[in-house]
Amino acid sequence: NGSYLVYKEEGAYYYRFELNDYNPQYALVIDPVLSYSTYLGGSDWDEGYGITVDSAGNAYVTGWTSSIDFPLQNPLQGVKVGYSDVFVTKLSASGNTPIYSTYLGGSNSESGEGIAVDSAGNAYVTGYTWSPDFPTQNPFQGSYAGGGDAFVTKLSEPVTLKVLRPNGGEKWKAGFKYTIRWEAPLNSYKFTLRYSTDNKRTWTTIKTVLASNRCTSDGTKYTCRYGWTVPAQDGRKPQSFVRVIARDSANQLIGRDDSNKAFVIEVLKLISPNGGETLTAGQTYQIKWETYALTKPVAEVRLQYSTNGGSSWSNITTLTGNPGQYNWTVPNTPSNNCKVKVILKDSTGATIASDVSDRVFTITQ
Repeated sequence: NGSYLVYKEEGAYYYRFELNDYNPQYALVIDPVLSYSTYLGGSDWDEGYGITVDSAGNAYVTGWTSSIDFPLQNPLQGVKVGYSDVFVTKLSASGNTPIYSTYLGGSNSESGEGIAVDSAGNAYVTGYTWSPDFPTQNPFQGSYAGGGDAFVTKLSEPVTLKVLRPNGGEKWKAGFKYTIRWEAPLNSYKFTLRYSTDNKRTWTTIKTVLASNRCTSDGTKYTCRYGWTVPAQDGRKPQSFVRVIARDSANQLIGRDDSNKAFVIEVLKLISPNGGETLTAGQTYQIKWETYALTKPVAEVRLQYSTNGGSSWSNITTLTGNPGQYNWTVPNTPSNNCKVKVILKDSTGATIASDVSDRVFTITQ
């Protein structure tokens, strides 16, 4: 047991803890500890009236707001409609990340007074409303009776915008067509698709598309597709990402999502030897490679091979132009740790792209 003391000494204020007897052999823990504390509001008046916590430590808060810029995240209702609207906000267990935050209200005034949550993460909110157009869904009472009515609203965990493909690890060929896929909330109206080839430092717009043209609904979410022809590149792009930005019919931002991890845009692929082959010294073997859409012409191709898994390389030949194949007389350099490398050069001698056998192959006598 103990107490918290604030005192003044020589014109300055101090605080300290005063303790009764305790065993100094054990760690002294003084409660409470401030785990987190945060503002939650916009530029006008905001008040919180109800809070609950789920089994994971996420906090669910409700109250009312007069702010047109109350902080939102994956909102069910993205705009304040009346003088004051209910807000419902779910915060992560650490308190520093909003999982969702939404307005809830009609054209007059309302307030959220209490909130509860079930084991599935559904939030149950109650309060009062003066609005004849308060949002209803499957209502027990479908119309406003007057004089201020209570409301009861169940909010499920919201569907969030989510890029499904490409989502990391894919290898897409420049100049080829692939399908970008994503999921989105049903209040999405349009999407802006972008891509980056420099690890998200810069972005290029692919297209802005309407949900009505690109999405199908299962009643809970949109599943959307867009056929994208990957543009020509000036070299291999191993740090590529796709971004989808969703907006509602009022052009309010719903959310954005990027590929979880980088995918690769390929401009060159060594076809053979690509691993697992057994070649015999002296035989003629056809090295093959494919080149995809490039923004600059290939002036020459350099072919090399390694007998130590790529630690060092020996020249095979240099070819003018880009024939895509070469008949190689296999050298008498027996090894089970061989690879071939293809290097594309432009007219200045700069490397455009290169590729190496995915796995080792064998040269025997």
